[in-house]
Amino acid sequence: MIEKSLININGFLDRDELRLSIENLMKNRFQEGIDLKKASLKVYIKDFRNLKIDCLGDKIIYQADITLELRSDSLILIKADAEVFLNFSSRFNINEDWSINTQTKLRNHEWKKKPKINLSLISLPGTGIAEMLIGMLDDKFCQDIDQSISNQVKLKPLVEKVFTHTKNPLPIKVLDDAHLNLEPTIMNIFIENYSDKYIKIKFKLETLINVDVGKRPASKIIEELPACTYKDFNDEVSLFNIAAQVDYGAIEKSILDQFEEIKFKDRKVVIENIKISESGSGINGKISAIIDLKGDLQGQLFLACTPVLDKVQQIISLENFSFKLTSKNILYKALTNILKGQIEKKIKEEFAKLSLKTLSQQIKAFINNSMDQQEITPGLSLTVRVDEIDFVAFDYNEKGVFLLLSSEANLSLQIYLQKNLAQA
Repeated sequence: MIEKSLININGFLDRDELRLSIENLMKNRFQEGIDLKKASLKVYIKDFRNLKIDCLGDKIIYQADITLELRSDSLILIKADAEVFLNFSSRFNINEDWSINTQTKLRNHEWKKKPKINLSLISLPGTGIAEMLIGMLDDKFCQDIDQSISNQVKLKPLVEKVFTHTKNPLPIKVLDDAHLNLEPTIMNIFIENYSDKYIKIKFKLETLINVDVGKRPASKIIEELPACTYKDFNDEVSLFNIAAQVDYGAIEKSILDQFEEIKFKDRKVVIENIKISESGSGINGKISAIIDLKGDLQGQLFLACTPVLDKVQQIISLENFSFKLTSKNILYKALTNILKGQIEKKIKEEFAKLSLKTLSQQIKAFINNSMDQQEITPGLSLTVRVDEIDFVAFDYNEKGVFLLLSSEANLSLQIYLQKNLAQA
């Protein structure tokens, strides 16, 4: 059974972007004012500044200086200003369906300028008003923050965009007729402080990864998102286990493209066609090939061998090698006998051991070059750095060959919050 891949992505959210987003959210949410019914007043936020944000487990702690304006719409014009330092914390939870629940509380406060009621020429202390304001901030204001987060911070559409982009089958540019299939099952998320500039959002995705080379697999769009859990984890490096099924037709096409002509001293032999199949079963099973030749030699070459993977050397050895060369043309029979030994020797010397290291390096280079700040959806840019790619298993059947690849990689995600919100 194929093991799941564990994909760990470190996302980085700029504190300044988050700060600007929260400030705009607060100003927009409370531009119509909050009713302070006991005093028949409305409270408006005039300024929201010096916002500081920290993450602690399942809490986001933020503090800010807020300038408030109190106004009355009654016949008697009442107006008051106040400045207060507020320290809030929002405990949050990300549910399996990607919805977010928050519970915001006022931790503490400090008046920098208590409200005073201005009535024409008289200014009255607003001690009672100040107490009502703090009660309102701890109750209505916190509830409105939670409601604003619920209405405006939508994880599910963002995640749906990402998984829609990676819907399967996904073409792989580095390989002809290759498609990637993902079967995600669960994702963990955790938020923590990273530096003065960034907040770190860690993602851990468990998924099966399959690659089909040759025949395009049937469309299988991801209809449901993986379940989400919020918990911490320490894994930093991603572990990929990729099961690749390579159709015999794809192997035939690759051989024809790479070895159209073979030279034997001063003679040229052209591969006109090739047909690969699996014969036998169990440990005695072989891969067979019938090759049609033309040029200085016309006939058919019959090959059979047992491919064996050397995981240490990353080489596929063609063992139990058998060889037969025939020609129906009498003029070529003598030449066939002459070249038979040369062909057999050349095949055994050049093709009896197939190195997988070159293919590994090509795949690695393609991924590292193409996945550098690659925008996968507006507001999200992904960088992937692959270490090494190893082939850890090899098998074959009547449809083609099976390869299991294993690799470690580092993935980082840059989150541009303002751009993402603009696309929402």
